[in-house]
Amino acid sequence: MLFRSICKAIEEDALSSLEDVYVKWARNDSASLDYVISGSKLSKDVFEKSFWLPEPKKSILSIGEPRWEEFRQKNNYDKLNETLGLSADDKVILYMPTFRDSNKAEVNFDYQRLIKQTEGKFKILVRQHPNVITKDNSLFNNQVINVSNFGNPQTLIGRADVVITDYSSSMFDAMVEIGRASCRER
Repeated sequence: MLFRSICKAIEEDALSSLEDVYVKWARNDSASLDYVISGSKLSKDVFEKSFWLPEPKKSILSIGEPRWEEFRQKNNYDKLNETLGLSADDKVILYMPTFRDSNKAEVNFDYQRLIKQTEGKFKILVRQHPNVITKDNSLFNNQVINVSNFGNPQTLIGRADVVITDYSSSMFDAMVEIGRASCRER
């Protein structure tokens, strides 16, 4: 399958790189589900092969993505801007790397180079995957802002002018909301 060959492995496909505790939790979680919602045939096919669902063909419903509902509403980002120290005029790049197969909290992204290439016209919001949030705050300043613990990622995507990700499902969210996303090869 093309998707599986160009994207990261997930759940059962990544079995060799997952810790036993995580696998036990994921299998138990999958067994407790009645239904999984899919936004496309592509994601349905991946879910059927990757998750430990008792009856995958029956339990995956292709009815759209509920998280995209927020994009249909016109949001006022004043509160978000205030919380993050942004002005309404600030241009925003959201960097959302996905879960790393290595389980390491590595951030291998040259923020200063990106700031230089965009002539400092953008603020960079960094939202790391919850499994790999770094404790190194030396990476962050008033130009590169850590939003890893911020609530709803859809709100951040809605505020962003550009989203940079590496095969995370957030790239699809960004394409729905702002019409563009960038995939970064690892």
